[in-house]
Amino acid sequence: MRLLLVFLLLGSTVLAQDLSYRVRTEILDQRNPVTVNVSTAGCTTLQFPAVIQSLESDGFTQKPNEEAGDFYIAPGLNWVSIRSLRPGATQNLGVVIAGRVYEVMIQTAFLNDLSVLFRFEAPRESKKPARGFVWSPLTSSP
Repeated sequence: MRLLLVFLLLGSTVLAQDLSYRVRTEILDQRNPVTVNVSTAGCTTLQFPAVIQSLESDGFTQKPNEEAGDFYIAPGLNWVSIRSLRPGATQNLGVVIAGRVYEVMIQTAFLNDLSVLFRFEAPRESKKPARGFVWSPLTSSP
């Protein structure tokens, strides 16, 4: 009986799905759009490092039963959730943050990203040499 219990516990651990590969981090860069996979069966959430000023695009709707659109979109302060309304749909989404637009290419796929966590690129370190402080021990004169 104990052996059966051990096999059941090990089997459930082995069979548990690791979905971490469907959550990813991306760098926001105005010159390099990011592609995000969404599906008709699940929702994908995009999280941004600052407040979104505006979302710019065609083909997105918050009222899929009243307006035409390829994607359902639910925006928040610094996030947006998206679900595809039809197979094969593709559309770019301009996300405006602090007066800068960052393009995200939204495409319908069978397996969607669960979430994409965007971050700003880390500031580059200055190549100027740091002002140094030279220390020398006090010398005593005889």
